[in-house]
Amino acid sequence: MATVILPDELEKLIGENNLTVEAGVFRDVMAQLLRRYPRLKASSLEQMAVAIDEVIVVDPFSEQVSSGSTGYFVHFVTGGWFYFGAESVVSSAFSR
Repeated sequence: MATVILPDELEKLIGENNLTVEAGVFRDVMAQLLRRYPRLKASSLEQMAVAIDEVIVVDPFSEQVSSGSTGYFVHFVTGGWFYFGAESVVSSAFSR
């Protein structure tokens, strides 16, 4: 099993944000989420960045999600900073 973490506004939509899914290719993980939670829309998830085991993945659909992995849907960040797991990610503007 793998874990998927959703942002707050999707948690409000479906009532939870820490979801357990069968491991496999990310495309199948996303299909599981959409079947299980019909209020989720593919377009909403596709407009978010995806991180698997705290590594942002540019093209996640063919990415393998292993048993024990954690996947995050996060909003794209254009500036400033945000918390990602236990680490903070800082934009290049602040790292100079």
